[in-house]
Amino acid sequence: MAVYTYNYIPDVFEHYSRFSRKITLERIDRPKVPIMFGNNHILTTRIWCLLDSGADNIVLNSDIAHFLQIDLSKAPIFKTGVVGGETIKVRRHNLNIILEGKTYSSFADFSDTHPFPILGRNFFELTESIVINERAKQIKIVMPSKAN
Repeated sequence: MAVYTYNYIPDVFEHYSRFSRKITLERIDRPKVPIMFGNNHILTTRIWCLLDSGADNIVLNSDIAHFLQIDLSKAPIFKTGVVGGETIKVRRHNLNIILEGKTYSSFADFSDTHPFPILGRNFFELTESIVINERAKQIKIVMPSKAN
C-alpha cells in the first residue's frame, strides 16, 4: 500500500459588502489532491483537484479533454451530481489518473460549464481509504499497492 498525505490548499475569494462598500478577501482551505490525467501518451501537468465525496464522479472541464486529444463528440451524455447537490450534463470518457507516479484507469465526466476539477466517488473507489482530518486540515489517501 502507498500512503499519501496532503495539507489543505487555500482558495481566496473576493467578497463585496453592499453595506460597508468594501471588498474583502475570504480564505477557504479545501481538501485538494494533485493529479495528472492522461490519454494515450499525452499527460497534463499536476492539477490540484477538489476531493468531493458528494460528487458522483470525477468532473473535469472539457478543455482538459481537448488538451488530452479526447474526442467528446461521440461520448455518451449523462447527468451527474456536483458540489452543492447541483446536477449538470456531462460527456463521459475513459482516461488515466496518475497519483504520485502511479497510474490508475478510470473515467471522467467532462463539462463545458464546470470551472474546477473534482475528484468524486469513482476516484474514492480507486483507493483503499481516504481520511479527511478537518481539524488538522489534512487528507490521507491509502492507495492499493498495485496500480492498474
